[in-house]
Amino acid sequence: MKRQHPLKILGLTTRNFWLLLIPLVRGLIALSFDVYNWVRGAWLDILALCLIFGFALIRWYFIRYEFTGEGVHIISGIFARRDVTIPFAALSAANVERSFYLRPFGAVRLLFDTNSGSIRRADAELLVGSRDLDRLTVLDKRKQDGIRATYIPSKINLVLFSFLFSSTLSGIIYLSALFIQSGRLVGRELEEMLLHTINDVISRFAVGIPPAAATVSLILLICWLFSFITNLLRHIGFTITRCGNRIDISTGFFTRRGYLINSDKINYADLRQNLLMKLFRVMSVNVSCAGYGKAKNEIPVFVPVTTKRQVLSSLKMLLPSAELPQEGVRPRGKFLWRFLWLPVTMTAVFPAAGALLLRAIPDWSSVIIFGTVMCVIPSVWLLTVKLTAFFTTGLFASEDNIALKYCFGYAFHTICVRRDRIAKIKLTRTLFQRTIGSCDVYIYTNSEFTKSHAVKNIPFDEAMALMEKYGYI
Repeated sequence: MKRQHPLKILGLTTRNFWLLLIPLVRGLIALSFDVYNWVRGAWLDILALCLIFGFALIRWYFIRYEFTGEGVHIISGIFARRDVTIPFAALSAANVERSFYLRPFGAVRLLFDTNSGSIRRADAELLVGSRDLDRLTVLDKRKQDGIRATYIPSKINLVLFSFLFSSTLSGIIYLSALFIQSGRLVGRELEEMLLHTINDVISRFAVGIPPAAATVSLILLICWLFSFITNLLRHIGFTITRCGNRIDISTGFFTRRGYLINSDKINYADLRQNLLMKLFRVMSVNVSCAGYGKAKNEIPVFVPVTTKRQVLSSLKMLLPSAELPQEGVRPRGKFLWRFLWLPVTMTAVFPAAGALLLRAIPDWSSVIIFGTVMCVIPSVWLLTVKLTAFFTTGLFASEDNIALKYCFGYAFHTICVRRDRIAKIKLTRTLFQRTIGSCDVYIYTNSEFTKSHAVKNIPFDEAMALMEKYGYI
Protein backbone atom coordinates (compact mmCIF):
# COMPACT_ATOMS: atom_id res chain seq x y z
CA MET A 1 0.00 0.00 0.00
CA LYS A 2 1.14 3.54 -0.73
CA ARG A 3 0.78 6.93 0.87
CA GLN A 4 -0.59 9.96 -0.92
CA HIS A 5 1.49 12.63 -2.62
CA PRO A 6 3.43 14.72 0.00
CA LEU A 7 1.49 17.84 -1.07
CA LYS A 8 -1.52 16.29 0.65
CA ILE A 9 0.08 17.26 3.98
CA LEU A 10 -0.70 20.91 3.22
CA GLY A 11 -4.26 19.94 2.33
CA LEU A 12 -4.68 18.28 5.73
CA THR A 13 -3.77 21.44 7.65
CA THR A 14 -6.49 23.67 9.04
CA ARG A 15 -8.45 25.90 6.67
CA ASN A 16 -6.91 29.14 8.05
CA PHE A 17 -3.35 27.82 8.07
CA TRP A 18 -2.24 30.26 5.35
CA LEU A 19 -3.75 33.24 7.16
CA LEU A 20 -1.62 32.45 10.21
CA LEU A 21 1.52 32.62 8.06
CA ILE A 22 0.88 36.21 6.92
CA PRO A 23 1.66 38.06 10.23
CA LEU A 24 4.75 35.88 10.71
CA VAL A 25 6.09 36.75 7.26
CA ARG A 26 5.30 40.44 7.80
CA GLY A 27 7.13 40.36 11.11
CA LEU A 28 10.18 38.71 9.55
CA ILE A 29 10.29 41.36 6.81
CA ALA A 30 9.83 44.18 9.33
CA LEU A 31 12.84 42.89 11.32
CA SER A 32 14.96 42.79 8.13
CA PHE A 33 15.15 38.99 8.37
CA ASP A 34 16.63 39.04 11.87
CA VAL A 35 15.65 35.44 12.60
CA TYR A 36 16.80 35.41 16.24
CA ASN A 37 14.68 38.40 17.35
CA TRP A 38 11.83 37.20 15.14
CA VAL A 39 11.75 33.82 16.89
CA ARG A 40 11.99 35.46 20.32
CA GLY A 41 8.93 37.64 19.60
CA ALA A 42 6.78 35.14 17.73
CA TRP A 43 7.79 31.79 19.24
CA LEU A 44 4.24 31.00 20.39
CA ASP A 45 2.78 31.54 16.90
CA ILE A 46 5.60 29.47 15.37
CA LEU A 47 4.91 26.67 17.86
CA ALA A 48 1.20 26.71 16.98
CA LEU A 49 2.02 26.44 13.27
CA CYS A 50 4.44 23.58 13.91
CA LEU A 51 1.77 21.71 15.87
CA ILE A 52 -0.77 22.19 13.08
CA PHE A 53 1.71 21.01 10.45
CA GLY A 54 2.87 18.11 12.63
CA PHE A 55 -0.67 16.85 13.17
CA ALA A 56 -1.28 17.05 9.39
CA LEU A 57 1.91 15.05 8.82
CA ILE A 58 0.74 12.33 11.23
CA ARG A 59 -2.67 12.17 9.54
CA TRP A 60 -0.98 11.85 6.12
CA TYR A 61 1.29 9.06 7.39
CA PHE A 62 -1.68 6.97 8.59
CA ILE A 63 -3.59 7.19 5.29
CA ARG A 64 -2.65 4.43 2.84
CA TYR A 65 -4.22 3.23 -0.36
CA GLU A 66 -3.84 0.69 -3.15
CA PHE A 67 -5.40 0.02 -6.53
CA THR A 68 -6.23 -3.65 -6.94
CA GLY A 69 -7.75 -5.55 -9.81
CA GLU A 70 -11.14 -5.27 -8.09
CA GLY A 71 -11.19 -1.64 -7.00
CA VAL A 72 -9.79 1.04 -4.68
CA HIS A 73 -8.71 0.13 -1.13
CA ILE A 74 -8.11 2.91 1.46
CA ILE A 75 -7.06 2.59 5.10
CA SER A 76 -7.04 5.66 7.34
CA GLY A 77 -7.20 6.65 11.00
CA ILE A 78 -4.75 7.22 13.86
CA PHE A 79 -6.64 5.80 16.83
CA ALA A 80 -9.74 4.38 15.10
CA ARG A 81 -8.98 2.52 11.90
CA ARG A 82 -11.23 3.04 8.86
CA ASP A 83 -10.96 0.45 6.09
CA VAL A 84 -12.81 1.29 2.84
CA THR A 85 -12.97 -0.68 -0.40
CA ILE A 86 -14.80 0.68 -3.46
CA PRO A 87 -15.17 -1.98 -6.20
CA PHE A 88 -14.84 -0.77 -9.78
CA ALA A 89 -18.24 -2.35 -10.48
CA ALA A 90 -19.86 -0.06 -7.88
CA LEU A 91 -18.23 3.15 -9.15
CA SER A 92 -20.58 5.52 -10.91
CA ALA A 93 -17.82 8.04 -11.74
CA ALA A 94 -14.18 8.78 -11.02
CA ASN A 95 -13.01 12.39 -11.33
CA VAL A 96 -9.38 13.13 -12.25
CA GLU A 97 -8.30 16.75 -11.57
CA ARG A 98 -5.00 18.13 -12.83
CA SER A 99 -4.97 21.63 -11.35
CA PHE A 100 -2.47 24.13 -12.75
CA TYR A 101 -0.81 24.45 -9.33
CA LEU A 102 -0.50 20.67 -8.94
CA ARG A 103 0.87 19.81 -12.37
CA PRO A 104 4.44 21.11 -11.69
CA PHE A 105 4.64 18.65 -8.78
CA GLY A 106 3.23 15.71 -10.75
CA ALA A 107 0.22 15.48 -8.44
CA VAL A 108 -3.30 14.47 -9.47
CA ARG A 109 -6.48 14.64 -7.39
CA LEU A 110 -8.77 11.62 -7.65
CA LEU A 111 -12.38 11.60 -6.50
CA PHE A 112 -14.47 8.42 -6.43
CA ASP A 113 -18.26 8.31 -6.27
CA THR A 114 -20.95 5.67 -6.01
CA ASN A 115 -24.73 5.85 -5.71
CA SER A 116 -24.33 5.81 -1.92
CA GLY A 117 -22.42 8.05 0.45
CA SER A 118 -22.40 11.82 0.80
CA ILE A 119 -24.45 13.90 -1.63
CA ARG A 120 -22.12 16.92 -1.25
CA ARG A 121 -18.66 15.35 -1.24
CA ALA A 122 -17.02 12.49 -3.05
CA ASP A 123 -17.13 9.09 -1.35
CA ALA A 124 -13.32 8.94 -1.43
CA GLU A 125 -10.60 11.45 -2.36
CA LEU A 126 -6.89 10.89 -2.97
CA LEU A 127 -3.94 13.03 -4.05
CA VAL A 128 -1.61 10.74 -6.00
CA GLY A 129 1.24 10.88 -8.49
CA SER A 130 0.79 10.57 -12.25
CA ARG A 131 2.24 7.04 -12.28
CA ASP A 132 -0.38 5.80 -9.84
CA LEU A 133 -3.07 7.32 -12.04
CA ASP A 134 -1.76 5.33 -15.01
CA ARG A 135 -1.91 2.18 -12.90
CA LEU A 136 -5.54 2.91 -11.97
CA THR A 137 -6.49 3.32 -15.65
CA VAL A 138 -4.87 -0.02 -16.51
CA LEU A 139 -6.52 -1.87 -13.62
CA ASP A 140 -9.99 -0.48 -14.34
CA LYS A 141 -11.27 -3.47 -16.32
CA ARG A 142 -14.90 -2.51 -16.57
CA LYS A 143 -16.47 -3.71 -19.81
CA GLN A 144 -14.77 -1.88 -22.70
CA ASP A 145 -15.91 -3.91 -25.68
CA GLY A 146 -18.98 -3.03 -27.73
CA ILE A 147 -19.87 0.59 -28.48
CA ARG A 148 -16.99 2.84 -29.52
CA ALA A 149 -17.63 6.49 -30.30
CA THR A 150 -16.07 9.94 -29.82
CA TYR A 151 -17.66 13.39 -29.91
CA ILE A 152 -15.73 16.70 -29.97
CA PRO A 153 -17.89 19.85 -30.13
CA SER A 154 -16.76 22.87 -32.13
CA LYS A 155 -15.32 25.93 -30.39
CA ILE A 156 -18.34 27.98 -31.46
CA ASN A 157 -20.65 25.49 -29.74
CA LEU A 158 -18.60 25.72 -26.54
CA VAL A 159 -18.76 29.54 -26.58
CA LEU A 160 -22.51 29.38 -27.21
CA PHE A 161 -22.95 26.86 -24.39
CA SER A 162 -21.01 29.08 -21.95
CA PHE A 163 -23.02 32.11 -23.07
CA LEU A 164 -26.42 30.46 -22.66
CA PHE A 165 -25.75 28.69 -19.37
CA SER A 166 -23.87 31.43 -17.54
CA SER A 167 -25.86 33.11 -14.80
CA THR A 168 -25.54 36.22 -12.72
CA LEU A 169 -26.20 34.19 -9.55
CA SER A 170 -23.26 31.85 -10.10
CA GLY A 171 -21.08 34.90 -10.87
CA ILE A 172 -22.13 36.51 -7.60
CA ILE A 173 -21.22 33.33 -5.71
CA TYR A 174 -17.82 33.13 -7.43
CA LEU A 175 -16.96 36.80 -6.89
CA SER A 176 -18.25 36.87 -3.31
CA ALA A 177 -15.97 34.00 -2.37
CA LEU A 178 -13.07 35.65 -4.22
CA PHE A 179 -13.46 39.03 -2.51
CA ILE A 180 -14.05 37.52 0.93
CA GLN A 181 -10.83 35.53 0.72
CA SER A 182 -8.91 38.40 -0.92
CA GLY A 183 -10.21 40.84 1.67
CA ARG A 184 -8.80 38.66 4.42
CA LEU A 185 -5.39 38.76 2.79
CA VAL A 186 -5.23 42.31 1.46
CA GLY A 187 -7.61 44.18 3.73
CA ARG A 188 -10.02 46.99 2.87
CA GLU A 189 -7.79 48.36 0.10
CA LEU A 190 -9.32 45.92 -2.41
CA GLU A 191 -12.90 46.90 -1.50
CA GLU A 192 -12.14 50.62 -1.72
CA MET A 193 -10.39 50.22 -5.09
CA LEU A 194 -13.36 48.24 -6.46
CA LEU A 195 -15.90 50.84 -5.30
CA HIS A 196 -13.81 53.68 -6.72
CA THR A 197 -13.60 51.91 -10.11
CA ILE A 198 -17.36 51.26 -10.23
CA ASN A 199 -18.16 54.88 -9.35
CA ASP A 200 -15.77 56.11 -12.03
CA VAL A 201 -17.34 53.92 -14.73
CA ILE A 202 -20.87 54.95 -13.74
CA SER A 203 -20.04 58.66 -13.79
CA ARG A 204 -18.64 58.37 -17.34
CA PHE A 205 -21.14 56.11 -19.08
CA ALA A 206 -24.40 56.00 -17.11
CA VAL A 207 -25.76 59.35 -18.27
CA GLY A 208 -29.43 59.84 -17.42
CA ILE A 209 -29.71 56.60 -15.43
CA PRO A 210 -30.31 56.70 -11.66
CA PRO A 211 -27.00 56.01 -9.85
CA ALA A 212 -28.48 53.15 -7.82
CA ALA A 213 -29.92 51.47 -10.92
CA ALA A 214 -26.66 51.95 -12.83
CA THR A 215 -24.62 50.47 -9.97
CA VAL A 216 -26.85 47.40 -9.68
CA SER A 217 -26.84 46.88 -13.46
CA LEU A 218 -23.05 47.16 -13.68
CA ILE A 219 -22.50 44.73 -10.79
CA LEU A 220 -24.91 42.19 -12.36
CA LEU A 221 -23.17 42.54 -15.73
CA ILE A 222 -19.73 42.01 -14.16
CA CYS A 223 -20.99 38.92 -12.30
CA TRP A 224 -22.49 37.46 -15.49
CA LEU A 225 -19.27 38.10 -17.44
CA PHE A 226 -17.25 36.41 -14.72
CA SER A 227 -19.58 33.40 -14.83
CA PHE A 228 -19.31 33.28 -18.64
CA ILE A 229 -15.50 33.35 -18.63
CA THR A 230 -15.36 30.72 -15.86
CA ASN A 231 -17.71 28.39 -17.75
CA LEU A 232 -15.77 28.85 -20.99
CA LEU A 233 -12.43 28.04 -19.35
CA ARG A 234 -13.97 25.04 -17.60
CA HIS A 235 -15.31 23.52 -20.85
CA ILE A 236 -12.51 24.34 -23.30
CA GLY A 237 -11.15 21.16 -24.85
CA PHE A 238 -14.32 19.17 -24.12
CA THR A 239 -14.07 15.64 -25.53
CA ILE A 240 -16.30 12.66 -24.79
CA THR A 241 -15.44 9.08 -25.72
CA ARG A 242 -17.40 5.88 -25.15
CA CYS A 243 -15.68 2.52 -25.02
CA GLY A 244 -18.03 -0.28 -24.02
CA ASN A 245 -19.91 0.81 -20.93
CA ARG A 246 -17.17 3.27 -19.88
CA ILE A 247 -17.51 6.92 -20.89
CA ASP A 248 -14.43 9.15 -20.68
CA ILE A 249 -14.85 12.94 -20.61
CA SER A 250 -11.97 15.41 -20.63
CA THR A 251 -12.36 19.17 -20.30
CA GLY A 252 -10.79 22.33 -18.86
CA PHE A 253 -8.05 24.90 -19.48
CA PHE A 254 -6.30 25.84 -16.23
CA THR A 255 -7.68 22.87 -14.31
CA ARG A 256 -7.86 19.85 -16.57
CA ARG A 257 -10.57 17.45 -15.53
CA GLY A 258 -11.20 13.91 -16.64
CA TYR A 259 -14.25 11.81 -15.79
CA LEU A 260 -14.56 8.03 -16.06
CA ILE A 261 -18.29 7.34 -16.02
CA ASN A 262 -20.07 4.00 -15.83
CA SER A 263 -22.89 4.30 -18.38
CA ASP A 264 -24.98 1.76 -16.45
CA LYS A 265 -25.04 4.18 -13.49
CA ILE A 266 -26.43 7.14 -15.47
CA ASN A 267 -29.85 7.91 -14.00
CA TYR A 268 -31.32 9.96 -16.84
CA ALA A 269 -30.50 12.27 -19.73
CA ASP A 270 -31.72 15.88 -19.64
CA LEU A 271 -32.14 17.69 -22.97
CA ARG A 272 -32.17 21.37 -21.98
CA GLN A 273 -33.34 24.48 -23.81
CA ASN A 274 -34.45 28.01 -23.11
CA LEU A 275 -36.85 30.03 -25.27
CA LEU A 276 -34.14 31.36 -27.61
CA MET A 277 -32.67 27.89 -28.00
CA LYS A 278 -36.10 26.55 -28.94
CA LEU A 279 -36.46 29.33 -31.49
CA PHE A 280 -33.16 28.41 -33.15
CA ARG A 281 -33.68 24.64 -32.64
CA VAL A 282 -30.55 24.07 -30.57
CA MET A 283 -30.16 22.26 -27.24
CA SER A 284 -27.67 20.76 -24.84
CA VAL A 285 -27.65 17.45 -22.99
CA ASN A 286 -26.88 16.95 -19.30
CA VAL A 287 -26.84 13.64 -17.48
CA SER A 288 -27.51 12.65 -13.90
CA CYS A 289 -24.72 10.46 -12.57
CA ALA A 290 -23.30 10.42 -9.05
CA GLY A 291 -19.88 12.06 -9.13
CA TYR A 292 -20.35 13.98 -12.39
CA GLY A 293 -21.31 17.63 -11.99
CA LYS A 294 -21.21 17.27 -8.22
CA ALA A 295 -18.76 20.09 -7.49
CA LYS A 296 -19.99 23.62 -6.84
CA ASN A 297 -21.00 25.51 -10.03
CA GLU A 298 -20.21 22.45 -12.16
CA ILE A 299 -22.57 21.51 -15.01
CA PRO A 300 -22.93 17.78 -15.80
CA VAL A 301 -22.83 18.44 -19.55
CA PHE A 302 -22.84 15.46 -21.91
CA VAL A 303 -23.32 17.24 -25.24
CA PRO A 304 -22.79 21.03 -25.30
CA VAL A 305 -25.08 23.29 -27.31
CA THR A 306 -25.65 22.11 -30.87
CA THR A 307 -28.54 21.56 -33.26
CA LYS A 308 -31.38 19.26 -32.31
CA ARG A 309 -30.48 16.85 -35.12
CA GLN A 310 -26.85 16.62 -33.99
CA VAL A 311 -27.88 16.17 -30.36
CA LEU A 312 -30.15 13.23 -31.19
CA SER A 313 -27.52 11.60 -33.41
CA SER A 314 -24.83 12.10 -30.73
CA LEU A 315 -27.09 10.62 -28.06
CA LYS A 316 -27.84 7.63 -30.28
CA MET A 317 -24.09 7.11 -30.65
CA LEU A 318 -22.96 7.80 -27.06
CA LEU A 319 -26.00 6.82 -25.01
CA PRO A 320 -28.26 4.58 -27.12
CA SER A 321 -30.41 3.68 -24.12
CA ALA A 322 -31.71 7.29 -24.01
CA GLU A 323 -34.17 6.77 -26.87
CA LEU A 324 -37.14 9.14 -26.75
CA PRO A 325 -40.55 7.36 -26.87
CA GLN A 326 -43.09 8.60 -29.43
CA GLU A 327 -46.40 7.64 -27.81
CA GLY A 328 -47.52 10.17 -25.23
CA VAL A 329 -50.04 12.43 -23.54
CA ARG A 330 -50.28 16.22 -23.85
CA PRO A 331 -52.35 18.90 -22.02
CA ARG A 332 -55.81 19.79 -23.29
CA GLY A 333 -56.95 23.28 -24.23
CA LYS A 334 -59.00 23.74 -21.08
CA PHE A 335 -55.81 23.39 -18.98
CA LEU A 336 -54.24 26.52 -20.53
CA TRP A 337 -55.00 28.85 -17.60
CA ARG A 338 -53.06 26.64 -15.20
CA PHE A 339 -49.94 27.38 -17.27
CA LEU A 340 -50.55 31.12 -17.58
CA TRP A 341 -52.02 32.30 -14.28
CA LEU A 342 -48.72 33.20 -12.59
CA PRO A 343 -47.10 35.23 -15.43
CA VAL A 344 -50.43 36.93 -16.23
CA THR A 345 -50.77 37.94 -12.58
CA MET A 346 -47.17 39.22 -12.47
CA THR A 347 -47.61 41.20 -15.70
CA ALA A 348 -50.68 42.91 -14.25
CA VAL A 349 -49.47 43.45 -10.68
CA PHE A 350 -46.05 45.06 -11.30
CA PRO A 351 -47.30 47.99 -13.47
CA ALA A 352 -50.14 48.59 -11.02
CA ALA A 353 -47.74 48.60 -8.06
CA GLY A 354 -45.41 50.97 -9.95
CA ALA A 355 -48.27 53.39 -10.65
CA LEU A 356 -49.26 53.43 -6.98
CA LEU A 357 -45.68 54.09 -5.89
CA LEU A 358 -45.36 56.96 -8.40
CA ARG A 359 -48.37 58.65 -6.80
CA ALA A 360 -47.12 58.01 -3.28
CA ILE A 361 -43.43 58.93 -3.86
CA PRO A 362 -43.18 61.17 -6.97
CA ASP A 363 -39.64 62.29 -6.07
CA TRP A 364 -38.40 58.74 -6.70
CA SER A 365 -40.02 58.53 -10.13
CA SER A 366 -36.86 57.59 -12.08
CA VAL A 367 -36.00 54.73 -9.72
CA ILE A 368 -39.61 53.48 -9.60
CA ILE A 369 -39.97 53.52 -13.41
CA PHE A 370 -36.66 51.69 -13.81
CA GLY A 371 -37.63 49.09 -11.21
CA THR A 372 -41.08 48.59 -12.76
CA VAL A 373 -39.64 48.05 -16.23
CA MET A 374 -37.07 45.62 -14.85
CA CYS A 375 -39.90 43.61 -13.24
CA VAL A 376 -42.26 43.71 -16.22
CA ILE A 377 -39.66 42.46 -18.75
CA PRO A 378 -39.07 39.06 -17.03
CA SER A 379 -42.83 38.77 -16.38
CA VAL A 380 -43.66 39.15 -20.08
CA TRP A 381 -40.83 36.79 -20.95
CA LEU A 382 -42.17 34.22 -18.47
CA LEU A 383 -45.64 34.59 -20.04
CA THR A 384 -44.15 33.74 -23.44
CA VAL A 385 -42.25 30.79 -21.95
CA LYS A 386 -45.33 29.33 -20.22
CA LEU A 387 -47.43 29.74 -23.36
CA THR A 388 -44.78 27.80 -25.27
CA ALA A 389 -44.68 25.21 -22.47
CA PHE A 390 -48.39 24.51 -22.95
CA PHE A 391 -47.71 23.30 -26.49
CA THR A 392 -44.56 21.31 -25.62
CA THR A 393 -45.36 19.67 -22.25
CA GLY A 394 -46.09 15.97 -22.29
CA LEU A 395 -45.54 12.48 -20.87
CA PHE A 396 -44.24 9.75 -23.20
CA ALA A 397 -43.60 6.06 -22.58
CA SER A 398 -42.38 2.86 -24.22
CA GLU A 399 -41.37 -0.59 -23.03
CA ASP A 400 -37.90 0.61 -21.99
CA ASN A 401 -38.07 4.37 -21.31
CA ILE A 402 -40.20 7.20 -19.99
CA ALA A 403 -39.75 10.75 -21.29
CA LEU A 404 -41.05 13.87 -19.58
CA LYS A 405 -41.24 17.21 -21.34
CA TYR A 406 -41.85 20.10 -18.95
CA CYS A 407 -40.88 23.67 -18.15
CA PHE A 408 -39.28 24.72 -14.86
CA GLY A 409 -38.81 28.46 -14.44
CA TYR A 410 -37.53 29.73 -17.79
CA ALA A 411 -35.95 26.42 -18.86
CA PHE A 412 -37.41 23.59 -20.92
CA HIS A 413 -36.44 20.03 -20.03
CA THR A 414 -36.84 16.72 -21.83
CA ILE A 415 -35.99 13.97 -19.34
CA CYS A 416 -35.38 10.46 -20.65
CA VAL A 417 -35.29 7.77 -17.93
CA ARG A 418 -34.60 4.08 -18.41
CA ARG A 419 -37.14 1.75 -16.85
CA ASP A 420 -34.60 0.21 -14.47
CA ARG A 421 -33.58 3.66 -13.13
CA ILE A 422 -37.11 4.61 -12.03
CA ALA A 423 -37.59 4.42 -8.27
CA LYS A 424 -41.21 5.58 -7.98
CA ILE A 425 -44.08 6.96 -10.07
CA LYS A 426 -46.71 9.14 -8.41
CA LEU A 427 -49.89 10.67 -9.86
CA THR A 428 -51.47 13.48 -7.81
CA ARG A 429 -54.72 15.44 -8.23
CA THR A 430 -55.95 18.51 -6.41
CA LEU A 431 -59.66 19.13 -5.87
CA PHE A 432 -59.69 21.57 -8.80
CA GLN A 433 -57.86 19.07 -11.02
CA ARG A 434 -60.49 16.44 -10.26
CA THR A 435 -63.20 18.73 -11.61
CA ILE A 436 -61.41 19.33 -14.94
CA GLY A 437 -59.90 15.83 -15.28
CA SER A 438 -56.19 16.67 -15.06
CA CYS A 439 -53.33 15.39 -12.91
CA ASP A 440 -49.61 15.82 -12.15
CA VAL A 441 -47.21 12.94 -12.77
CA TYR A 442 -44.00 12.70 -10.70
CA ILE A 443 -41.14 10.38 -11.70
CA TYR A 444 -38.52 9.64 -9.00
CA THR A 445 -35.14 8.36 -10.20
CA ASN A 446 -32.44 6.27 -8.51
CA SER A 447 -29.70 8.58 -7.24
CA GLU A 448 -27.80 9.66 -4.12
CA PHE A 449 -30.69 11.91 -3.09
CA THR A 450 -34.42 12.18 -3.71
CA LYS A 451 -34.96 13.69 -7.15
CA SER A 452 -38.28 13.96 -8.94
CA HIS A 453 -39.44 15.32 -12.28
CA ALA A 454 -43.01 16.49 -12.73
CA VAL A 455 -45.24 16.82 -15.76
CA LYS A 456 -48.21 18.88 -14.66
CA ASN A 457 -51.72 19.40 -15.97
CA ILE A 458 -52.11 16.45 -18.32
CA PRO A 459 -55.32 14.38 -18.75
CA PHE A 460 -55.68 11.90 -15.91
CA ASP A 461 -57.46 9.17 -17.86
CA GLU A 462 -54.94 9.26 -20.73
CA ALA A 463 -51.96 9.26 -18.34
CA MET A 464 -53.34 6.24 -16.47
CA ALA A 465 -53.98 4.39 -19.72
CA LEU A 466 -50.45 5.07 -20.98
CA MET A 467 -48.84 3.94 -17.73
CA GLU A 468 -50.98 0.78 -17.54
CA LYS A 469 -50.30 -0.10 -21.20
CA TYR A 470 -46.55 -0.41 -20.59
CA GLY A 471 -46.84 -1.83 -17.06
CA TYR A 472 -45.44 1.12 -15.11
CA ILE A 473 -48.39 1.14 -12.67
